[in-house]
Amino acid sequence: MDLITINVRGTVFMTDASNIRNILLTSPLLNLNEQSKYYNAERQEYFFDRNASVFESVLDYFVTNKLHVPTTVCAGRVRDELAFWGIPGKHIEKCCWKTFFQSTEDMNTIQQLLKYIPCVQRRDRCCSWTSIPKLTQASSLRSRMWKFLHDFNSSTSAKVFHALVCLTIILSTVLLLLQTVSAVRFDNPEPATFENHTSKALRMYWNTTPHLSIICLEAITNAFLTIDWILRFITCPNRMFFMKHFLNVTDLVAWVGTWMSFSVITEPNAFFSHDHTMAIVMPVCLLTAIRGFRVFRLISNNCGVKILMLAVVTSTRELCILLMTFSCAAIVFAVLLYSAQLPCDSPTSPPNALFAIWWAVITMTTVGYGDYYPTEPLGHVIGVVCAITGIVLIALPVAVTSSTFNDFYSFSKYRACYQELLDQDDKCGNEQKTRISTELVPPR
Repeated sequence: MDLITINVRGTVFMTDASNIRNILLTSPLLNLNEQSKYYNAERQEYFFDRNASVFESVLDYFVTNKLHVPTTVCAGRVRDELAFWGIPGKHIEKCCWKTFFQSTEDMNTIQQLLKYIPCVQRRDRCCSWTSIPKLTQASSLRSRMWKFLHDFNSSTSAKVFHALVCLTIILSTVLLLLQTVSAVRFDNPEPATFENHTSKALRMYWNTTPHLSIICLEAITNAFLTIDWILRFITCPNRMFFMKHFLNVTDLVAWVGTWMSFSVITEPNAFFSHDHTMAIVMPVCLLTAIRGFRVFRLISNNCGVKILMLAVVTSTRELCILLMTFSCAAIVFAVLLYSAQLPCDSPTSPPNALFAIWWAVITMTTVGYGDYYPTEPLGHVIGVVCAITGIVLIALPVAVTSSTFNDFYSFSKYRACYQELLDQDDKCGNEQKTRISTELVPPR
């Protein structure tokens, strides 16, 4: 028996040299002789400044040919140690898979979270004014204005302005909803000629106008939000990035559409007397309806909403699987129901397979509008199986998405704790710089 002594960071191991096998050619254990750089001639041992707990598992692998991962060491550190000792990760036993690979999955989750919500000092996502060494007076004013408009945590006045913007958005949304209520609309003194439409809602918009107070408030709120958007666009250092942001684009379309709708309200005859009235008015109505997207500005800075969106984006693969399996099942049940209802001449039976797909989707989502439903016994059985299948298909991917959200939410708490440490270090650093600069100022 050829015993060798290996000292791993103070922990001494003795083993038979013949046990060392099944390792990569890059392993330092392949050339354990007196010429090795790890050999200590004075103590007649090999010294390695590595993790002793992992090396104990390495020696167990040499003896038993089974590699188990210690739970007291971070899996990332274990991976590095195995790479140093030349042990392929494929030899890890199945009982240790969760311990070893769970950390990799957790690290991927953390990296995705930090990429979406970086853990740094509070700075604008699309602003890099602080990276410019020397700012002109105009650029400095732009940077301060951008910080005031974009980062509501920068000052008390910025918080007040942000609250005012939120209240304006809420008021604008409420006014948009009130305009659809007939009680707050009054007959148009000069109604225009109405096209051949039977819709009562269209007739209401055609023959009535909103109350004057609503129109005035609408103009004030839209003017405020227009000025806010223009100022943010002018002061933004990266205007291309600004225009790529979904909320900025919808805000632009919203206030442009609102001003166009004012033209329709103030000069109705100029639009309604046109030969193609609907072709002109309907696009204006659609542009005005985009104002509803402004409410997303109220929650755009909320960390929980960002995590929710990140969880949905990360679960795209599961959601695509849900869509494909759901579509296949809907087609199958639609064809089965249509075939089962063929002998029955009922007005509630789907007239064709396309309407049967509509019935299958509504049944699988457990909505059940009741416009179409089976009347034959076989159709009832198909309906029951269709509903149960829909519940199962939806529940499984949603559970995965929920688990992903829980992981992101848990790591976001850790990120917040780490952010507090960074903020404390920054605060201490700023206080130290202030103290040093004060000490360096010569007395007068």
